[in-house]
Amino acid sequence: MLERVIATLTTSFGLIYTHAALSRDLNSLLPGFFSTLLNLTCQNALLPAILTALHVLIPEHSSAFRPTLGATGTLMLSFIDGPYSPEIKQLAAKVYVDLHHSAQKGGNTDHWRSCLLGVVAEVHMVLDRMFEVVEEGIFFSHSTNLDRPKLAMSKGVGLRPFEEEYSVLIVTGMDRIHSLVVVIREFLM
Repeated sequence: MLERVIATLTTSFGLIYTHAALSRDLNSLLPGFFSTLLNLTCQNALLPAILTALHVLIPEHSSAFRPTLGATGTLMLSFIDGPYSPEIKQLAAKVYVDLHHSAQKGGNTDHWRSCLLGVVAEVHMVLDRMFEVVEEGIFFSHSTNLDRPKLAMSKGVGLRPFEEEYSVLIVTGMDRIHSLVVVIREFLM
């Protein structure tokens, strides 16, 4: 039932983008709708409807979404790197890429570029961690990797660090790389 409400409101708010007469009356309701959607993300059953609504509305109503830009980026990354279905990860990747529309005026391109480079750097950091043993030939906790330069922008996007044993790290690292490749694909589409 709630999925239908979200879909109906998404369609209604989508119409105000093309109908100026409606926009004056309904624009003030958008920030509340966005906040409600973000608050409902704790209900896993609603995630497809919520993420679809965000994907549809953020590009059209970017300025109304701007106050929640930072928190939404972090939330989308938790879905991308979390124990969610491929469908949820794909939708979260789309929303994460859409967030550049809500960057400060004139900063859309810089935000898009920064996020893309952060995701690429995150893949690089995962690969560094996975191949420490191969490169050094010793157990990963003892390797220092001082002889090789790191990626210039190895800041990443702030995903949780790996603290698993190497055998578990390989599997979780491959899962993370797969999820991040989905995000990169969305950036390039």
